[in-house]
Amino acid sequence: MIDWRDWVEEKFPDSKPEWIQEALEDEKSLLLPTEQFDTIVRALRLDDQARFDSLHCIAGVDRKQYIEVVYILFAFSRNERLKLKVRANNELQEIPSITELYPSADWHEREIYDMFGVYFRNHPDMRRILMPDDWEGHPLRKDYVQPEFYNGWRIAAEEEHRTARPVN
Repeated sequence: MIDWRDWVEEKFPDSKPEWIQEALEDEKSLLLPTEQFDTIVRALRLDDQARFDSLHCIAGVDRKQYIEVVYILFAFSRNERLKLKVRANNELQEIPSITELYPSADWHEREIYDMFGVYFRNHPDMRRILMPDDWEGHPLRKDYVQPEFYNGWRIAAEEEHRTARPVN
């Protein structure tokens, strides 16, 4: 099996990708630099040796210091999965879109924009998908404060609807 970090370093010598060991024993993620992310993903998609032809999912994670976007690519020819991560810097909150390479990224990127505030540069339709267009804030960020009212309607606090105590 190919070591994809070495493969990326060989194709993009100044990229400095790194493996991140996940909580699961054999699970690793390849952390890619934001500036070269779309170029590296293009190579992973189109290069004959890589040929990661499917995007399984995209997810956002608020790590407090930065927002992390996680991608899971799949190569059907080898039955191989590759987990990629890219970090949106807290000032710009912007990373390149990959909808041109994987059309299924369209709504996933819009959801991450809506819930986490990460802007996907060159996305064909970067606007909210779950919340109203005039909603303030991004509900899945750790620093999000739920408004008490929206357009004159009171928004019930989460505690009022809780039927069980939280686990943590």
